[in-house]
Formats: sequence, C-alpha cells, structure tokens
Amino acid sequence: MGGFFMDGRVRHAATLRTLAAELCDRGCGRAEGQREAEGCPDPAGAGGVRGQAHATELLPGRLKDEFYRSRTWRSFEEFKRDLHAYTVHWNKRRRVKQKVQSFGPPPGKEHTMHTVFRFLRQLLLTVLLLALLVLVAAGGYFAVTGHKLYESAIQVTPIDTLYSSISSREGFVPYAQLPQTYINAVISAEDSRFTHHKGVDPVSIARALVTDLRTGSFAEGGSTITQQLAKNTLFTQEKHLARKAAEMFAALAIEKQYNKEQIFEMYVNTIYFGSGHYGIGEAAQGYFGKTPLQLTDAEAVMLAGLPNAPSAYSPNSSPDLAVKRMQVVLNRMVGCKKLTREQADALAAEAVTLQFLPAS
Repeated sequence: MGGFFMDGRVRHAATLRTLAAELCDRGCGRAEGQREAEGCPDPAGAGGVRGQAHATELLPGRLKDEFYRSRTWRSFEEFKRDLHAYTVHWNKRRRVKQKVQSFGPPPGKEHTMHTVFRFLRQLLLTVLLLALLVLVAAGGYFAVTGHKLYESAIQVTPIDTLYSSISSREGFVPYAQLPQTYINAVISAEDSRFTHHKGVDPVSIARALVTDLRTGSFAEGGSTITQQLAKNTLFTQEKHLARKAAEMFAALAIEKQYNKEQIFEMYVNTIYFGSGHYGIGEAAQGYFGKTPLQLTDAEAVMLAGLPNAPSAYSPNSSPDLAVKRMQVVLNRMVGCKKLTREQADALAAEAVTLQFLPAS
C-alpha cells in the first residue's frame, strides 16, 4: 500500500490508471442493478471490453486535472474512497454522452440507406449513358441522311451559282438599296447573331431547344438567316430532322462561298411576305406602292415582321395581327439596341395609321 503514496500524494499517473482499472473491474463484477446505480460500465454492452478499456484510458488524464492536482489524503482508504466516487461520477457522465450520441440512425439502417443511394446513383448513371449513346447514334444517323439530302440538292442548284440565279431575277433589290431600318429590323427579328456566326449558331439552337422543351412544342427552330435561305432555295418546307441537318450543311457551304451582304440580299429577295408577294421589292410595292428605299421606318419594320407567318400576318387580311407582330419586332430591336424605347413607342403609335394598298 505504501507504493501508492509518497508524502501523502499519489506517486505517478500509472498508479491512477491501475486504480481506475481495478475499480472498474470490481464494479463490473457486481449485480446489474448495482452497476447501473454506481455508473460502472457493462462489459457486455456499449462496446464490451473495448468500451471499458476506452473509459479507463481517458480517466487518468481527467484525474490529474480534476481530482489529483493540488490535493492530499491522510490515508490510502480516504484516497481510495474519493477515487471510487470520482470514478462513478466519470462513468455516469460518459454514459449520458453515449446515450445522447445513440439517438442517430442504427448502423444497420445507415448501411442500408447507403447501399440504396449507391444503387440509385449507378442506375442513374447507366440511364444517362444509354441516353447519350442513343442521342449519338440518332445524331449520326440524321447527319448521314442529311448530308445525302444536301448532296442531292446541290446537284440541282449548285451553291456557287446560287447568287447569280437569284440576283438575275426581275425586281431584285441589292443591299445598297435597302433601308438601314429594314436591315436592322430583319436581323433583330430573325437572327440577332447574324454577323457573328458561320451559318449555324449553336447559341440560338440551344436557346430554341430550351424554349421548345419548356413549351412542349417546336415553336422556335433556332434557324439562322443563312439556314432559312438554304431552306427556301434548296429544300422543301417539310419539317424533319434529316432536312434540318441538310439545311445546316448547306448553310455552312453558303457562308464559305458568299459574304454577309450577299447572303442577306438573297434572303430578303426570296422570302414570302404574304398576299402573293415574294421578295422585299414586290412587298414594298404591293403593300405601300413604294420602292424599299422610299419606305418610312414604320413601314420598313412592318414588312420585316411579315415573313415569320406571312399568311397570318398579311396586312390585307389581318391588319391587327400585323400590328402586333410589328410590336414584337420593335421590342427585339430595342433588345438589340437598334432603337431606344422612346423611338420604338413612337413607331408603334405610327403603325395604327399605316395605309395598305388592297390586294391585287
């Protein structure tokens, strides 16, 4: 017993560890109810021997700071009694902490949830991979089919003769004879990135795809002015993916062959304006009795909006719809910074006073 003391103090921490282990061992050998009352760990629960050893390993450090430091005892029995009381206190406090931590999900349930989430993640990745493979395969098919359609079309109308065949038509209006307001209105309404792309605009296609998915329709196609020119001069108006792919091949070829002004000239001289008018020259004369350069700004913007749906927006049959379409074009011109809001409002007010010639 004297080995535990030197001048009334515990000799070193190893002694405390030994006493702590001894007290825990003794406590765990008692009846179940007595162990619970005194706070001794249950060797069969809370980790068994491992939990008991862990408590014993943590106890000496706490004993040094909370129990042993700056204290003396008159006898070993007094020290042993106080140490036992502190051990019970320590075990009870630690048990409360263990109970608080035990409120989480059981280990088995947590493992099951992890397995389920891992399975769902793998399933999702598999579905996405299959969808990607299907899209690649479908894209490849339509690309091959579209290129064949493009090759057949240019056998009939070669790209390098396209401008000469259009510009030689009666009533052809060159770029220099087009009002700047009309040019700005057409580009704003039909292809705001016309001067930046090379015939096909991925940005417009992505925007159109998002719009079509949101509306559940094919309301927006994402076609550039160059693609519309290809559609109007080389292909039919039938809508299918192979023709769309062919249209893209043709647009890329047209952009390589001609500059932007020539492409714009060909476009506005071949599009349909409703009421039997093809090309900007016929439309200006047929609706207003003027050449394109004689058009007012309001008249020019009005004509720029008609080719989107010429039969529906024809001023001769649906003047109210024509004015509404003109307002859409004006808003896009404001968005493209071709007009201020005040200028757009002034032209919108002028639209209701426009006079149209009767259909011939």
